Amino acid sequence: IREMRPHMILGFGSYVSGPVIVAGAFLRIPRAIHEQNVQPGLANRLSAPFAQRIFVSFEETLGYFPRGRAELTGNPVRASLLEEARREARREDAFYLLVLGGSQGATILNRVVVESIGDLRGLGVHLMHQTGYGDYDWVRESYRGTGIDAEVFPFDEHIGRFYGRAHLVLCRSGALTLAELAAVGRASLLVPYPHAADGHQRKNAEVFSKHGASKLIPQEDFRPEVFLDTLRELISREDIRRDMEQKALSLGKPKAAGLIVERCMELLEGCTGAR
Repeated sequence: IREMRPHMILGFGSYVSGPVIVAGAFLRIPRAIHEQNVQPGLANRLSAPFAQRIFVSFEETLGYFPRGRAELTGNPVRASLLEEARREARREDAFYLLVLGGSQGATILNRVVVESIGDLRGLGVHLMHQTGYGDYDWVRESYRGTGIDAEVFPFDEHIGRFYGRAHLVLCRSGALTLAELAAVGRASLLVPYPHAADGHQRKNAEVFSKHGASKLIPQEDFRPEVFLDTLRELISREDIRRDMEQKALSLGKPKAAGLIVERCMELLEGCTGAR
């Protein structure tokens, strides 16, 4: 840090950010942290006393940090993703389900959806299925010859165009995925990854479920019959789905990145003025 001489340090909670924030405090460099999840991770909990400003993605997180230094900003979402979602007009002649396991995919989501193919075809569901690279080949083969309308892909950096078409998203509940769902206003079925540190995905999902933006299905309960029963309800009850979309939008903070930058500049200017 002495060699780089940064004007400011902004930590996002990885194990490496904690020591950098502490070092910045000793060197009197302006510093802030951002917490993505509902429950703060260890690095942010330990570095919070050394941070001058603390940005959080969920209102429920404010209570974990000192009052006066913590602010609800939301989690930054790529502007390009929002543009892609807006450009992609949603078709109403079919029900579009986006299966989204994250960049590495989620095998449990893939298996349950594949086991439900016969019923999904009967429901007239159009699938947009992001499998992850590890499961892509067998999932693609599972759809072959079934007659179901499906787009299967391992990963796509332009995921916004799939959000734009989706009536419902089946996914994990990582902080960034939830920020995207809220920013684009999409109803979702959340299956939290049960082995996430401190169970943070479950806590994230519980907030969205509590606000009515999502339906939460614990992984231990996520079976084809449970998935299909929930899906049938949401296909037949457009009013429920529309309400979930509005609740998701109410949780969105599409201007999070700009607000964080603005607050960082205020901190930087204040510290510079004090000198």
